[in-house]
Amino acid sequence: MYTSGKSISQTGGHGDSHFLPYEWAKTRAGLSTIADGPDECRKEARKRIRQGVDCLKIMTTGGVLSEKDAPDQSQYTDAEISAFTEEAHRVGIPVASHAQGAAGIKRALENGVDTIEHGFFLDTETIDLLLETDATLVPTLAIMHRLVTEGADHGVPEWGLEKSRAARRDHFDSIRRAYEAGVPIALGTDFIGPDLVPHGENMLEAELFVEEIGMTEMDAIRAGTSVAARTLPDDNVGVISNGAVADLVALESDPLDDISALRRVETVYRDGKRVLV
Repeated sequence: MYTSGKSISQTGGHGDSHFLPYEWAKTRAGLSTIADGPDECRKEARKRIRQGVDCLKIMTTGGVLSEKDAPDQSQYTDAEISAFTEEAHRVGIPVASHAQGAAGIKRALENGVDTIEHGFFLDTETIDLLLETDATLVPTLAIMHRLVTEGADHGVPEWGLEKSRAARRDHFDSIRRAYEAGVPIALGTDFIGPDLVPHGENMLEAELFVEEIGMTEMDAIRAGTSVAARTLPDDNVGVISNGAVADLVALESDPLDDISALRRVETVYRDGKRVLV
């Protein structure tokens, strides 16, 4: 496991619990720690490094599941983002950014962020910048798909459903264009545990890559292995080679013929030893 602890958000940002009193959101609740201004952001980064995190996760745009902002609204300034990336890179750990709108994605990339999570609204300039910086894009199509198709059945508020429906087409189109341009795309789901988005459904993302984006089956597999490994501070995962960690699965059938074969695992090896038959 490679962990960041809580994400870090500006006041009123995507990770702020907009529906709670500010004092509660600041001190007790939510998925994010709130930090404002370059000095506070730098100190929060140093606190995480002190705790021994493997990466930092920040928010540079609004989102569909935060009530009082929107995916296309930029968050954090250049100086604030640079404070995070300077501290993280000083000790050799990457920075990931929740970033959905083009302006917030560009600001993140221009200030050293390593991975972009979501990428709803990618214009040509943003795609060029992803290539120029060699950043990794983690689309998380699965959560958008699940929100739109099943969110209403699981109590997602109407404002969240409306923003998800409005963004879905642009999101999928953006990822399709990024893939065609050669942007490194990693497989991630944003599935954090509840019934709507449970752990263990990574293969939905691979299927969406093939069926909706037009990826080849092999590229979808690479997205979950060698390309995904780009996001980690570890050179020994995600590949089959001498000296790499031998975490492997054997499947019942060939995923190059049908990507859904990834769901049918026959045997699991962890560190070279069989753990599941």
